[in-house]
Amino acid sequence: MASAYLSKLSEEFSLYEEIIMKKCQNHFLQTKKISKKLVLEKAFVNEKNDIYHSTTIEGYHITPEDVDALLIGKTINNSRPGHVKNKMAILGHKFASEFMIAQIEKDFGKPRITHDLISDAYFHLFRPSVDAHILKKMDLMGYRTCSVFLRGSRYVPPSPEKIPDLMELFVQSINDVKHPIAKAILSHYFFVTIHPYPDGNGRTARLLMNYILSCSGIPWMTITADKREIYFEALQQGQLDNNILPFAKFVCELL
Repeated sequence: MASAYLSKLSEEFSLYEEIIMKKCQNHFLQTKKISKKLVLEKAFVNEKNDIYHSTTIEGYHITPEDVDALLIGKTINNSRPGHVKNKMAILGHKFASEFMIAQIEKDFGKPRITHDLISDAYFHLFRPSVDAHILKKMDLMGYRTCSVFLRGSRYVPPSPEKIPDLMELFVQSINDVKHPIAKAILSHYFFVTIHPYPDGNGRTARLLMNYILSCSGIPWMTITADKREIYFEALQQGQLDNNILPFAKFVCELL
């Protein structure tokens, strides 16, 4: 007999997919697909912009100039507080983005979320810390074993003992979703809601969302830092009020 929390996740997946398919059809019809070549070109061109915004959303105090400098091998201002942490975050996102773009090229037309894809993307986010011997690679293997609390949110993610089963169901369920935009929305939403890692969940979720979109011929989409509050509020309406529509519409309007 399935545990109550697994039954709840399964029911939400089905219900939210149905709601998105009914309420977001106009957005789906207006979204134009492009070729593999254009998808990859746009992903590469947008890489710096995406790294800046996705990292800034998570509270890192960086500038576009910091991203530009590090991506060409220069240093950033060492006098600012947290400069080492900022450098690691920028470089980690660079490695994760490059990994995901390579995966898009390989999987174009047939996106599939796997445990390996998730763990590899997560590893690359924190690879600079491994390279600098701050973390060991084994520290990044597997899901979290501690409880987490989200700053500024009343939502409390599942306890750690539930994570393996929830992630197994997540992978199975997301690959059953047919429409690529619905799949991308649900992938992002349920990943951050399960919150399988101690850190890096938002960045990983956005990479997975863009993997699905880009593999399906839909250009890489960046959630900009100026939309941070609206973005988080939309997620919380799903997590606290069981209302997926604000987040689904938020994503659709950015496509």
